[in-house]
Amino acid sequence: MLRYLKVRNYKLAIASNRPTRFAKILIRHLNIAQYFDYALCADKLRFGKPHAEILLRIMQKLRFKRTQSLYVGDMSIDAQAGKRAGVKTIIVATGSSTIPEIKKANPQRVIRNLSSLLKVL
Repeated sequence: MLRYLKVRNYKLAIASNRPTRFAKILIRHLNIAQYFDYALCADKLRFGKPHAEILLRIMQKLRFKRTQSLYVGDMSIDAQAGKRAGVKTIIVATGSSTIPEIKKANPQRVIRNLSSLLKVL
């Protein structure tokens, strides 16, 4: 999925509530750094998700408007952050939130697996 998006010139960023140190360990372990244009973690911000700050700062850094952005997350907190940032949000129901919890946060779309994202794009 990451390779598919990157070769099609999508700008990709990571918005994580994990501390930067741990996020870097995961990114390195998964060998995915080359796919991302930017990564921002909550320990570099005043507020973490569900506050919109992390998404707004990423859009500012990459110079994207809300209408040009799509946020993909996997928990209800991600749906809340996307809504607060005013960006289209898709939640992949693979995280720790239940589908009813995700739907209560009212994202634009809930999908069951990441491969379904291609159909949405």
